[in-house]
Amino acid sequence: MFGTLKELNAAISPESNSNELFRDVLNTSNVARIALFKGVPVGFIFAEKKLNNNGSYHLSIVTIGVKADKQKYGIAGELIKHIDNLAQETEDIKFMTAFVQNKNDVATRLFERCDFERCSCPNHFGTYTGCFFFKSSQ
Repeated sequence: MFGTLKELNAAISPESNSNELFRDVLNTSNVARIALFKGVPVGFIFAEKKLNNNGSYHLSIVTIGVKADKQKYGIAGELIKHIDNLAQETEDIKFMTAFVQNKNDVATRLFERCDFERCSCPNHFGTYTGCFFFKSSQ
């Protein structure tokens, strides 16, 4: 699976995610899914399960990507829907979040189409600027 994730990452966003991120995906209880199109890997999503102050959890979507030639088929939306269904079926997961960098209008529209709401959280996350999206799983 690591090889597949690494190949997808190189095809989708070669500069944005490190090999360490994908090695960590395989060594945690977090959620990683690969999208197949006619049996060929074309996209992925990775979400981290994070502990909330009240002892419940939320899923933070860390990265999502679909190969350029397979975009506009609804694959990214289906990946998010899969994570959403998982969150709804898991009693201790109360909500989902995602951070979208400024000027990533495609990702902004994607999360809005998937019924995420912009959150009034700070718009600066480490060295990145952008906005957070939130969706209840209850």
